[in-house]
Amino acid sequence: MRVEMRDLWIHGRAEGGAVVVIDVFRASTTIITALERGAKEVIAVPSTEEALALHSRMPSALLMGEENGMRIPGFHLWNSPSEIAEMDLRGRTIIMRSTNGTRALASALAEKVYVAAFTNACAVAEVLRGEKDIVIYTASREDGDAIEDYLCAGMIHSLLWERPVETDIIREEIMYSPSADRLRSLGAAEDIEYCLSFCTTDIVPVCERRDGYVRCFIPG
Repeated sequence: MRVEMRDLWIHGRAEGGAVVVIDVFRASTTIITALERGAKEVIAVPSTEEALALHSRMPSALLMGEENGMRIPGFHLWNSPSEIAEMDLRGRTIIMRSTNGTRALASALAEKVYVAAFTNACAVAEVLRGEKDIVIYTASREDGDAIEDYLCAGMIHSLLWERPVETDIIREEIMYSPSADRLRSLGAAEDIEYCLSFCTTDIVPVCERRDGYVRCFIPG
């Protein structure tokens, strides 16, 4: 098994047999939660304009996202996993735009693309054990200040090699990080707690390019 670490802002696109996209705060966690709540698919787009244009052709879809962390006027949902955690999204298609996460998904060029966060890290490691060529791909931020993504990547790497993971230490480092402070300043403190739940779901979204868009769904 070959495992490579790549970052959106350092390396650009990611290519490999299997690419795992990580944006803990918050796109990855939100996509996982939306599918867990029954969404049919999450269509990831890189810009607000593209999201609105697609919605004009798919008016029954829900618009979800953020721009620089802020809510987008006219969108139905924020990029907030805690906000949708109790929603009934059965059968819904969601069009999603985020600052870093959906951009990373668009830059993941591989036969298999998975979405990972702390919430599904254990399940992701199990899926990846059958792969030979793996790229763990962090969305991070343009300023490189995204310790949560790097620690999640490290956790999945450790799980792949069956090494111990100190989740209490990971949690403490992130809780007092600039990333967490940003979410608090946005009024999203509940998302910090939600995103720092470890291995709480077996859902591992798969993303494919169809009809010109990246579509994430639960296989089978």
